[in-house]
Amino acid sequence: MSVKMSIPYFLKRHTDGVDVVEVSGNTIGECFRQLMKHYPQTKRWFSFRDGKLLSDAAFFMLLNGESIYPIKLARPTKDGDEISMGLLIGGG
Repeated sequence: MSVKMSIPYFLKRHTDGVDVVEVSGNTIGECFRQLMKHYPQTKRWFSFRDGKLLSDAAFFMLLNGESIYPIKLARPTKDGDEISMGLLIGGG
């Protein structure tokens, strides 16, 4: 199964400048584990605990253009799905 993950600009330095990474996974969590396996430097941005994706930064994610908030690692994926992510930035 192939799932495409769009890599946001701030992570591209950890993926050799690649914009889209193809991973295999039946769930969101498996896709992230594949991303971190192929690009180990991305591990500094993500970790997992109790079935949740943790990060020091706040991310939003889309699955096929629809929000997947809150991010649940057990959420199923299927062949041809696309995961997009971005960094949430607050200000005032």
